[in-house]
Amino acid sequence: MRPDPGRLARAALLVALLASAACTGPLGPQPTDQNGPVGSFLTAVPPDVSTGLDSLEVDVTFQGGPPPSAVTTQALILGGTLATWPDLVPLATTEGAQGLDVAFSSAEPAPDGWYALVVSKAPARTTLGGTFHRLADGRAIVRVRVGSAPMLRALSLCPKADGRTAIVAEFSEAVGAAMAFAPPFTIAAGPASSPTPCMTDQQLAAGATRGSFELVCPSSLAPTDVVALSFADGLVSDSGVGVPIGQRTFTVQTFRPNLVMTECSSLLFEP
Repeated sequence: MRPDPGRLARAALLVALLASAACTGPLGPQPTDQNGPVGSFLTAVPPDVSTGLDSLEVDVTFQGGPPPSAVTTQALILGGTLATWPDLVPLATTEGAQGLDVAFSSAEPAPDGWYALVVSKAPARTTLGGTFHRLADGRAIVRVRVGSAPMLRALSLCPKADGRTAIVAEFSEAVGAAMAFAPPFTIAAGPASSPTPCMTDQQLAAGATRGSFELVCPSSLAPTDVVALSFADGLVSDSGVGVPIGQRTFTVQTFRPNLVMTECSSLLFEP
């Protein structure tokens, strides 16, 4: 199964554009001046930390500005290449430009494993967006995996008007319950000594999958509260590969502001 580009891009918008002033991490939002956005905003499909690809291809789209000139498109092509991850050994790459899109594809069949699109520099008057990840040396990458290996990609906390807190768990590819019941993972949040279970009404038929799940906790969360996730056996991808079983606990104060869903804060996870 190859991830549907539109579904992945829409899901990624909730969590991809996180504020980052550090030397590594997701890239920031599109710059603006008094007249609005400056230049084009570049997004990658699939976004950073995506799994379940059938073949190695990453598409980059120019958004929010005029159509790119031939010079701008060529600058992106010259500045981008596919590579292995994490050692970043360059691969023979085929580039194809059509309209607002530039496709970077492996010139040879890629075996299952992690890879990256590496962009050394954004073309003039463009901004590489939050679907990319920034390295310490300034290059931007999009990490993808050929073959199924579902993992938690992002976790977001979103306060609700009624005082409750929605928690959105996003995965690197669509997952679902192997049997017809609520997703086989739980989230509890609150004081570390007694976190309260969070609930979902997103029931799934056996075999149905989705890229993210929302659970609602009964109260607001303090900075010192914790969010505890527990993954049991049976949360699997369309290919039948399971999300790793285990427990993970995070402190609310470690979540970072989300620049798209401004009421939310998020954590991103590494492959």
